[in-house]
Amino acid sequence: MSTITLHREPLPETNNFLQSSFWAQFKEYFGWQSHSFRVDTPDNPPLFISILSRKLAPYSVLAYIPHPSIQMLNTLEIPHILTKISTLLKAHIPGLFIVRWDLHLEKTPELFHAMNSSRLRHVSDVFIQPQDTTIVDLQPSLEVILERMHKKTRYNIKLAEKKGVKIVQAPLHDIIKWYAIYKETAERDRISIHPLAYYQKFFSLSQQSHAFPQASLFLAYHEEDLLAGVVVLVANNIATYVYGASSNHKRNLMPNYALQWHAIRHAKEQGCIKYDLFGIPPSADENHPMHGLYQFKISFGGSIHHHIGLWDAPVGRLRYLCFRIVERLRHNIAKWKKR
Repeated sequence: MSTITLHREPLPETNNFLQSSFWAQFKEYFGWQSHSFRVDTPDNPPLFISILSRKLAPYSVLAYIPHPSIQMLNTLEIPHILTKISTLLKAHIPGLFIVRWDLHLEKTPELFHAMNSSRLRHVSDVFIQPQDTTIVDLQPSLEVILERMHKKTRYNIKLAEKKGVKIVQAPLHDIIKWYAIYKETAERDRISIHPLAYYQKFFSLSQQSHAFPQASLFLAYHEEDLLAGVVVLVANNIATYVYGASSNHKRNLMPNYALQWHAIRHAKEQGCIKYDLFGIPPSADENHPMHGLYQFKISFGGSIHHHIGLWDAPVGRLRYLCFRIVERLRHNIAKWKKR
């Protein structure tokens, strides 16, 4: 293949929020350094990639690239291009020893074989961004969108309304109320969450510029009780359900169904063509600890997508080997603690 070149250049507007200048600035508040490049490859339009880097130890910097927009590349060229970009980044990021690509390309046998036959290494024991998701098509009418949902989902939406569940779009300061039930959710589902300041910054930063993806906080109330809440991010024509929380109180009123239906309608009003529920288990396995989440999210009638996930390009092999040993050890300890 002919020459591939990198040039530092600001990011254009995008409907991929993880590759937006908003996300890059947001992560800088929490210890990451951001870099943006234009990548020129033969026979392809320019690629723009946002990279996050972090110093893990002296002369040991990790670069993380979440959901790069590379869908236009030829499947068989992807491993070579990613490997080449990773090598070129060494000249731009001192101390770089690993480039971690978090890919949201559809997982096809052809692509997986091409990736697995390259110098890239599949990371199957680490999950950063969701590898599996379900996406609701917002282009049909609301009546058609509702009809595509599972029958029980439509029933639960109507039940919540009948029982008096009210959905409000809340101001920034109400993120404190939302976080209180988010902690309940984390304890109930045994998941890790960030401190309150993380979500406050996420919300406030999105409101600093109309060029940024816009975050909305929707809360579900019954009488005076806060039952649930979701944070939805709209980036151009794609809406993403990024965070959700629900109280242990009055769950029989189905507030989560009412919230999602409200968020879907909001996204459509904003001109979105897709609503990404952003993360489901990889299959309908009833023994999976998040099987209930799987059933809930797919019930809204979206298409299911399985992505190829996380791939490492080691550019400092000894440091990479040591890093992976420690990472696997931490992963195994975390699994043991959850038992």
